[in-house]
Amino acid sequence: VRLTQELKHTQAEQMSQLQIKHQTECDLLEDLRTFSQKRAAVERDYAQALQKLANQYLKREWPESVAEKQADHRNMFCVWRAYLEGTVQATQFRLGACDNYKVQVADPAKMARLQKEQQLRKCIEQLTVIQAELQDSVKELTKSRKKYQEAETMAQAVREKTEFETKSKLSLFQSRSSLQRASVKLRTKRSECNSKATHARNDYLLTLASSNAHLQRYYSTDLIDCIKVLDGRIYEQVKDYLVSLCQTELETFQAVHNSFSQLLNSSNRVSLFTLGLSCRVIVELQPKHEIKEGIIYYFS
Repeated sequence: VRLTQELKHTQAEQMSQLQIKHQTECDLLEDLRTFSQKRAAVERDYAQALQKLANQYLKREWPESVAEKQADHRNMFCVWRAYLEGTVQATQFRLGACDNYKVQVADPAKMARLQKEQQLRKCIEQLTVIQAELQDSVKELTKSRKKYQEAETMAQAVREKTEFETKSKLSLFQSRSSLQRASVKLRTKRSECNSKATHARNDYLLTLASSNAHLQRYYSTDLIDCIKVLDGRIYEQVKDYLVSLCQTELETFQAVHNSFSQLLNSSNRVSLFTLGLSCRVIVELQPKHEIKEGIIYYFS
């Protein structure tokens, strides 16, 4: 009974640990799913708001020099417009990242969790049957050991009694022949008890070997197989989700970096305007008026 209770306690603890492992992994998948959803929502709101803001400024009237096909990238108005257009383009990158968060992480993580729930049910069913078979094996071992111990105790008692009777002296009230018959009877009983004890011992040894083999298979094969079923592809899946998150982040920032790096160079060139270029810009801003000479005031 003690062996069976210990085994049941161990198996219950193993089942509990497997369920804790399963729940922990499901919580991780749920965190990845909800984070990706919320991150996508934050990025979408930010991108849409930024896009709306940039478009408001792009819709304003621009100088003719800005509208030219061959706009001078040293022109501060051209650079300002290019910055706004780059901002709109950056929002497109961010909106694309939102789709990646959903398609590559949120949706697959949801499916992975549903699969793990199915895997848990399958694992529990398999492990319950295997544990029940192992418990039956240990019960048989307990019965076999009890039977052997009882048979060995009885055989030992008969051996001791036979040895005692052999060494005892003749009784005044018993004849030699009666004592001999009693001795033969004891020896016969001893032989039978020894035979039963030996048979019980052999059965016990076989049952012990069978239970140990069953137990060894449980730990080396059955339990490992159930854990593999429970794991499924969790490690590969989580790796893919994390890689996707990092790649999306890097690709988005790389695209924004490339776009604004060019704008940075153009912005630095704005400060290189000479006085003549500045005057030319003023002329371009006022195409209907020619600035040829300065204003002169006379005495009146």
